[in-house]
Amino acid sequence: MLGAVFAQTVVAAEKQFSADANLAFVSKYIGGMSGSTAFNDFAIQPSFTVTHNRTGIYGRAWTSYSPQGGYNSDSGDEVDWYLGARKEVSGFVLDAGAFYCDVQKFFNIQGDLYGLYLNIDFPSFKGLTPYLYLEGDGSVKDAEGGYLYRAGLRYGFSPAPKLPSFGVDVSVAGHDGAYGSRPELVSSARASLFSTIKWKGAGISPQINFQKRLGYSPEEGGLTNNEFWYGINFSYQF
Repeated sequence: MLGAVFAQTVVAAEKQFSADANLAFVSKYIGGMSGSTAFNDFAIQPSFTVTHNRTGIYGRAWTSYSPQGGYNSDSGDEVDWYLGARKEVSGFVLDAGAFYCDVQKFFNIQGDLYGLYLNIDFPSFKGLTPYLYLEGDGSVKDAEGGYLYRAGLRYGFSPAPKLPSFGVDVSVAGHDGAYGSRPELVSSARASLFSTIKWKGAGISPQINFQKRLGYSPEEGGLTNNEFWYGINFSYQF
């Protein structure tokens, strides 16, 4: 009897936390929020997230690494740290938190960024999910932050429960002059096509992305370029 109680206690304790590991390979490092080109070549982007399941509070470490240049080279390398919380309320999924971006060269605060974010997924209808992502960045030293947004619509479906899922994500982004650029109410539009194959706790997600610049070019003080890139993400949930 005591053994059964102990086993149940251990299982309950184990379910208090979950963890997710991801390993992404991308043909280019394009900023997910800003759409700016951080590195115009292949990059490896692993991440690890630990979540307290009852509260939705999580911590995450994410990094981008370029084999061509290596860490601490001019290759868009960085390590980002996140502390946030994610909750579903009446069909809305709210994800808010703070982050710190340790931009190369590492452990030298010059150019590092910090900020707050709020991501809102609105209630889905027939597989369509509207969303609004907001971010406010500040700089530690000798860099400029700003306010950014991305608004979009995501559609996903699966032919059957055990078959791969497919989806498309279309969005527009803008900012108030982030990172020393010219303000752009709408800087770019993006379309992403993706699929996810899951098996037990593992997942594989290939993706292709198209971005159209709608504002100023970088030469004119804008933030984005016309871009095409692709990648694949391997994930595992513990």
